[in-house]
Amino acid sequence: MSYFANKVDYECIKINMDSQTKIEKLQEDGIPVLLEIDNFKPFNKLKVTSCILSPLSTLPKHINTLPRWSQTLIRNYRDEALGPSLLKLIQTKSEITIASNGSKSNSESGGAWIISDSSGNIFTSGSNPDFGSITSINSHRSEIYAVLSALLFLHKYCRYFMLRLSSPVKYFQKIPP
Repeated sequence: MSYFANKVDYECIKINMDSQTKIEKLQEDGIPVLLEIDNFKPFNKLKVTSCILSPLSTLPKHINTLPRWSQTLIRNYRDEALGPSLLKLIQTKSEITIASNGSKSNSESGGAWIISDSSGNIFTSGSNPDFGSITSINSHRSEIYAVLSALLFLHKYCRYFMLRLSSPVKYFQKIPP
């Protein structure tokens, strides 16, 4: 049987008994539970994650709670899309493309990254400084920090919105002639 659940408050849900439906297999977002008289509990074999008691209101506030190294890599992001968002791209399990670049001069270094769909529509972009001494950094290291930043941003973005990233993710690399 399948039931819908109604949220009572931030730490309690209640099964809507009127929504009972006979099903052949568990839906992708379904959670099997043991039904008792007027309560239920998940089967033990499932991983149960703890809920956030007071969810953070914005993604930038969430980023500010991360370790400093994570904040440094992803805090300089920008939403680019005027149409559909990165959130919709992830929810529809559409292909995600990441592209990045890194550079170094005698006195500065840094990297940049973008997240787009398979058609090249950019949804989010970001930049980050490199870590460490300017003498020990090269453009390859800047590039890898930019890739790390994009992947870390995707991971933290999905965690913030409580989504599993099921979209295929491809890395775009321009090969010089």
